Amino acid sequence: MKRMALTFGPTLGALILFFVTIWAHHSAADRDMGNALAKHGQVFAPFLWNLERERASQAANIVTQVEGYESIRIEHPTGEVFVASESSHPQNSLERVLRALRLINTTTHVSPLVHHGEEIGSMAVVKVNRDIYFFTVIFSFLALIAFTTHMFMRNLAHKKALAEANLQLETARRKEAEIALVEREKQLSEVRRLENLGRLAGGLAHDFNNILMVVICNADLLKRKMKLDEVNAGLLQGIAEAGERASRLTRQLLSFAARRKSNPIDLCLNDVVQDMHKMLSRMLGDDIELLAKLDPDLLTVRADLSQIEQVVMNLVVNARDAITGGGTITLETRNARGPRGAERDAGKTPGRQVKLVISDDGEGMDEETKQRAFEPFFTTKRTSGTGLGLATVHSIIEQCGGTINIVSEKAKGTTIEISLPSSPKEMALSEGPRVTTSKEAKTDRVARILLAEDQEAIRKVIAEALTEAGYTVVQAVDGNSGLVIALSDPTPFDLLIADVNMPGRSGVELGRLIKSYTPQTKVLCMSGHIDETTQNTPQMPYPFLAKPFTIGELMETIEEQLEPCTAHSRDA
Repeated sequence: MKRMALTFGPTLGALILFFVTIWAHHSAADRDMGNALAKHGQVFAPFLWNLERERASQAANIVTQVEGYESIRIEHPTGEVFVASESSHPQNSLERVLRALRLINTTTHVSPLVHHGEEIGSMAVVKVNRDIYFFTVIFSFLALIAFTTHMFMRNLAHKKALAEANLQLETARRKEAEIALVEREKQLSEVRRLENLGRLAGGLAHDFNNILMVVICNADLLKRKMKLDEVNAGLLQGIAEAGERASRLTRQLLSFAARRKSNPIDLCLNDVVQDMHKMLSRMLGDDIELLAKLDPDLLTVRADLSQIEQVVMNLVVNARDAITGGGTITLETRNARGPRGAERDAGKTPGRQVKLVISDDGEGMDEETKQRAFEPFFTTKRTSGTGLGLATVHSIIEQCGGTINIVSEKAKGTTIEISLPSSPKEMALSEGPRVTTSKEAKTDRVARILLAEDQEAIRKVIAEALTEAGYTVVQAVDGNSGLVIALSDPTPFDLLIADVNMPGRSGVELGRLIKSYTPQTKVLCMSGHIDETTQNTPQMPYPFLAKPFTIGELMETIEEQLEPCTAHSRDA
């Protein structure tokens, strides 16, 4: 027994030590594998969540090579394979023999992939087991040392590879963030440039409207006062029409610069398209044809004229930018019946709709671009786009209670369809403004008017027109002199007509001061600078006329303001 113990004792002890070593190795390997799978899960879970298949495949190849896995397989919860990576290391002759003898086998380790606490898939790793159980006791210690050294080196390489991969990912994210920051700064710079352009346009329009005011009113006065033959009357009418066209051009400039506040009126889209057609054609150039298909029986809509002009301008500019090498842009209007179910769901009254369709034969949009087209600051124009054009259009159409839809395909062009509810009352397009003759104007007009205007040419032509119409007019060169005249005159004025922007005191301030002394005095403000302070807001509590206006428009507005006053004067 003792000999047997001495004979087999060392061998048994070596075997026990060997198996203990193997068991310890397996335990450590299982723990390491669990830790490795957890780290792999942290790497691959974001890729699976964001569906970044290419980057996940690259990372799987790296991990397979670094870890020495047979394969890595990532699946969705449905069983669909997201990424599958196989080892590219060739098997040598010894390894094939050992595999045939089953001295080398493989094990599969499965781990769930969790992102933000939610299981989004699974990862299966096939690992090669290279333990050889038939080494002698002498070589088992050498194998243990070699295996320990090998695992240490491989773990070191694994950590290095992960560190390099993390560094690459962090560098890529930082570059993307820097690029996004630069793009946003460019967009903000473009927005500031457009705001400055709007301020410049508003200032130019103010001076230009004052000049047009003199031209239009003088032509109107001559037409009223003089009996001209047909030729001279035509020449005078040409001057008046040119002034009105210049006025529309100024309004379009302000619309493009977004300097006007919403002022909805009943209007016909056909008139908008026809008024803008010549300007749009010049803007498009000779290689792009602008066609207009207008429904002669088109209904009217309730909207702000300048905003509708801005919508047409932005959409035509976008269509022009989408066309390369020449093409066609079509503006079409037509009546339609709105879908009752959709309108009821949207809280709108079912009824007739007016459609404005703008189509081009440009490069078109893909599905992703269509989905994001109305997002602020989203643009496909890398160098010149601000990403505000379609967002502004969408906002305006929603304010009008309408809808906008995009139909587009790559290389097949784009069609944008706008639907607006028809106006409750139809506009009498055929009925022009009533022209009051000098004889009619003087009938029963006994009101006294204080005219405060710092532009001498405008003040004189308005005063002459009012005097010709039978009113008693007192002129003031600015707000301060207007206040002095109003307070020193023992008889209250029936109406104050004041320019909004005057040196000393503004027209609004002058009106408030005069009404505090003589509440019965009516106030009418006018200005050629149209912005947020010259609309129906708390800053503008009085009726307002935008320059340039015609004598007929001035008389009509005055009659509306003085009707009770003149009736009282006649009774007295």
